[in-house]
Amino acid sequence: MSAISSPTSSPPPSTSSPDTSPKASSSPHQSRTINAATTSAAIAAALDATRAHQTLFPGLATLFFEGGTSIASKYASFSDSIDTSFDASSFLPSVEAVSSAALKSINDFPPYVAMNIRDSAPQLTLEDVVPTTTSSVAEREDTNKGSIDFSKTIRRFVVRGGIRGYRMSRASHGVGSGCYYYEAIVLGNGSGIGQKRPRDEDSSREKENVESREGSNNDGGHVRLGWSTRLGDLQAPVGYDKYSYAVRDIMGSRVHNSRREDKWGGVGFFPGDVIGFAICLNEKSIDGAAVQTNHIRVYKNGVLMQNQDTGIAFDNIPLDTYFPAVSCYLDGAVQLNFGPKFVYPPEALNGRTTPLPISTVCAPPPTPEEAEETIISSSKEGRKIFLSKKTDEGIVTTFKQLVRTEAMVRREAYLRHVSMHKIEILGLRNERGLPTADLFAS
Repeated sequence: MSAISSPTSSPPPSTSSPDTSPKASSSPHQSRTINAATTSAAIAAALDATRAHQTLFPGLATLFFEGGTSIASKYASFSDSIDTSFDASSFLPSVEAVSSAALKSINDFPPYVAMNIRDSAPQLTLEDVVPTTTSSVAEREDTNKGSIDFSKTIRRFVVRGGIRGYRMSRASHGVGSGCYYYEAIVLGNGSGIGQKRPRDEDSSREKENVESREGSNNDGGHVRLGWSTRLGDLQAPVGYDKYSYAVRDIMGSRVHNSRREDKWGGVGFFPGDVIGFAICLNEKSIDGAAVQTNHIRVYKNGVLMQNQDTGIAFDNIPLDTYFPAVSCYLDGAVQLNFGPKFVYPPEALNGRTTPLPISTVCAPPPTPEEAEETIISSSKEGRKIFLSKKTDEGIVTTFKQLVRTEAMVRREAYLRHVSMHKIEILGLRNERGLPTADLFAS
């Protein structure tokens, strides 16, 4: 059910009112007898509307369409040709059931860009981020603390290896046009983020890296990072086939279609380093007079890894939909940052446009009020799905509340992510002595 969302630059809508909280709501069902024909029409409309918007409401979609006890299964055995009484409470799920399904769905279909558990090799581990800031900062910034219990949801932004042989993980969203950016923070062994070392250590550590790690498979671990289409092999490293492009930690070598180039302008990287990736597809020049080549740029701690001929890592790449992709070997691990804030914000290069955070391709989830308006105004074959004179208003009212319930859960999960994202970038910048004022700007 995951989909590529359209980029958006509009600010997130306002939050919903407290009275939509599933914890404060009782079940909307009333045990009553109603006309079978209007019941049938209302439930058919609810099924059609949910199917049309299942990416917005994955929890509802699960309850409505999956398994023998689903709403669709129950409806299939119900005939609207018999004018008889029917108990409405036996059809639509409760608010509590929808709230639980919505929370569960966030792990598989988060309302923000994250690593995709359904598009990752099963040998890899996808984890939440370990906070690096003080609890007082986290409590101050977490504006949704206590509203909904998100203890069982995981924000999948850390990828860990654990076996010999590279395996790949891709992000939930990709891009096929425009210029976008993400960061990967290289992690050390264990659960903590590697501390940033002084720049004057780079040259000696780089030599050590080449001499002691080149060709070895007995050290702590390695990573390869970059971009991949859906066809890239998950049971191999990024850069293994023609569908993916990567740089590796050893020497910063660039790799594509299993061809490795060590001396293109890349530099090696270690725990604590932040590697940034910009991809530009169908990108027009600022004056609109020419089309620039499709390319990938790579940065280490904000500094461009630069090819002396082109200034970029990969040039003339074929048009396709590309996803942020990472591969880990043994104990290799990375933390992904898709924005909107970055440790090292990218800048325009040689007249090119400034890359957008890839987080912007996933629109913020609608508020409960917006979700209700969207789903109720759904149409089928040019006609509105819900026709008040032909559908039971009790069923429609119940369905609206269920829609608002899932929308509220997903909206608060998104707001919690935004809050935690700010905390994470604050900690990463503080470790490196970088400015943080923009994180608190309105």
